[in-house]
Formats: sequence, structure tokens, C-alpha cells
Amino acid sequence: MKTIAIILTAVSATLLFSCKSETKSDSFNEQKEIVNKEKIMDGHTSINSLDWEGTYEGTLPCVDCDGVFTELTVNNDETFLLIETKIKGDKKDKTSKEGLYQWDETGSNISMKIDGRTTIYKVGENRLVLLDANGNLLPQTKTKNTILQKKGVANK
Repeated sequence: MKTIAIILTAVSATLLFSCKSETKSDSFNEQKEIVNKEKIMDGHTSINSLDWEGTYEGTLPCVDCDGVFTELTVNNDETFLLIETKIKGDKKDKTSKEGLYQWDETGSNISMKIDGRTTIYKVGENRLVLLDANGNLLPQTKTKNTILQKKGVANK
């Protein structure tokens, strides 16, 4: 009789603890799902939080010249117009390109193919920051201007 009581107690305890473990795990997964849904719903990104459409300008670094005065217009329909003026002393070489850009999955960066290479900008408050091909800040960001400022907006 004692043996049966011990076995029943052991089985009951096993069932009790296994149910609690599953409940805790299920509850955790439900909470995780709720948090993830809230993040998606809240999802503040450059696309939906900033007034990003417009024209940006600035002088970007150049390997074989004094700088490239850049004027980049990004439109709401995912088109862009890029006007670049390469400055070499008194000589100025102006080119323009049009095309399509796309947002990355985070909604923070835009990229565009220009002459077979990808150019990426981080979209910030009234500015675009030039990034490397992997979407990282350029090493010279702190020492050289890699920022385009939105036209018609006072610099802060």
C-alpha cells in the first residue's frame, strides 16, 4: 500500500510540475509575441517619423578632387535626382543622375544604384549621412563632412 501511495505521489508531482513548466513557457511566448506586435505597431522609423522628402545638399569628400558638391532630391514616389559638381581647383565638372531608391528593412536608410555602385544614406532629422557599402558610418565621418543638409531648413 505504501508503495502505491509513493508512486501516486511521484506521478502527481511530476504532472503538476510539468504542467506549470508548460504554462510558464506558453505565457512567456505569449508575452514575447505581444511585445513584438507592439514594436511593429509602434515602429518609429525614418520613413514614418520624419519629414524626409526634399532636397539635400553639401560637399562630400573626394579621392581625386577637392570635394563633390552634392544636391540630392528624394521624392515620395521613391525616385531621386542627384546633381554632383566635382571641384578641382577652378574647374568644376557637373553631372546629374536620376533613378530609384529603396528603403532598407529598418526604415532608416535609403540606397540607390548609381553607375553600377550602391550608395547608401542614413535618413535623419533634416539630413542624410553618407554610409559605406555595408550601411556603416564611413571612417572619415568625424574628420570630413559626409552629411547632406536639407535645403530651406536652418542648421541646428
